[in-house]
Amino acid sequence: MKRITPVSLVMTMLCCVHLVRAQSGHLSVAIPFAGATAYGDKPADPFVFFVNPAALARVDNLLLGVCAEQRFGLAQAAQYRMGLVLPTRQGHFGFGLNRSGIPGFTENGLALGYARHLGALVDLGIRFQYHNRRITEYGNRAAMFAALGMTWHFTDKVYGGLSVENPTRVAWSGGGERLSAVYRAGLGYAASAGMYCSAELIHEEGLPADVLAGIQYAIIPEIKVYAGVRSGLGSYYAGGGIHWRNLQAYLSVSRHRQLGFSPGLLLLLRLSDGHSN
Repeated sequence: MKRITPVSLVMTMLCCVHLVRAQSGHLSVAIPFAGATAYGDKPADPFVFFVNPAALARVDNLLLGVCAEQRFGLAQAAQYRMGLVLPTRQGHFGFGLNRSGIPGFTENGLALGYARHLGALVDLGIRFQYHNRRITEYGNRAAMFAALGMTWHFTDKVYGGLSVENPTRVAWSGGGERLSAVYRAGLGYAASAGMYCSAELIHEEGLPADVLAGIQYAIIPEIKVYAGVRSGLGSYYAGGGIHWRNLQAYLSVSRHRQLGFSPGLLLLLRLSDGHSN
């Protein structure tokens, strides 16, 4: 049996506190830039519909994404996510799976999203999400909720959006505790063909507001670097990746001021080009 040291026990407890604070298992520690292009002209990964469901309307390719992270360097606190975007003539669909947790505390989720254009300047989307939480000695709890989102094309370079998750504050199965509503507002600016900046304000009921801001820059079309900060976690992140044919691979690391470093890996595969609305 693997020995549990006092240090690893304390780190695991702190990580558990962090996981409890975030009601949605899709929230990333090591790879917060995944989904940041939800406020851009061409969203770059399938995780954008977790940020704002309306962003699905601007993903023009059949796109698959897989990411993994090791929160605060703890193998027991790994998180895995998968996302898929399917554009069709009737609108764009998104599918997502996630699994995260530590020994004795695990979370699993399943999401389905849909979005379409409302004219040339506005997009509207919705996401349905099933969330399951298992705590040793307490069993399973589950909840199902929805998120609504809207994005606007202010100019060719500036986009914005608003979304609300779980506005009805659904309760866990069995009654009792209710999940918090989460509100998001964001802006994206395409400074040039290779540079994108974004800022997002996130407010979960009962918690201080969280600001997530970052910049992405393509040194050449095949190589991209990025960096940013997240105020709610008191952390910053940086990383980079390569683009080869239909495959993209990114390595990322974030640093929490108290809990340390969290490495992450993101893989994106473009399965088809173009679509017809």
